[in-house]
Amino acid sequence: MFGAPASKLGDYLNASGEQKKELIKDNGGIPYDSTNNELFIWIQAIQTVHYQAKQEQKENIQAGIVYKPKEVMQKLKYAIKADGNANYEKVQKVISVFQDPQLHINSFSLITDMEKF
Repeated sequence: MFGAPASKLGDYLNASGEQKKELIKDNGGIPYDSTNNELFIWIQAIQTVHYQAKQEQKENIQAGIVYKPKEVMQKLKYAIKADGNANYEKVQKVISVFQDPQLHINSFSLITDMEKF
């Protein structure tokens, strides 16, 4: 999992494994403020691409192409990762981006700690 501003995405994609770890620590995540709401744009783009791919798969199935059950696209699932040290106001702002009337995402998981197996 990672989040990066679009302006730093090229640096991240071109970086080596160790460089990527450093960039993830230092990038500040995906901007979501009122003047630069990239999080909204990322989510909207994901929804658009997923919808188009799901429609294409539906057309393929109607044309007789057989998919294994695991290959059939399901509804998107969203998660927000925020541990006990996360700033409540920042988490609330991220939730408000999800609940924007244009995105209308009211069902998501809130991950507070990664389980260790």
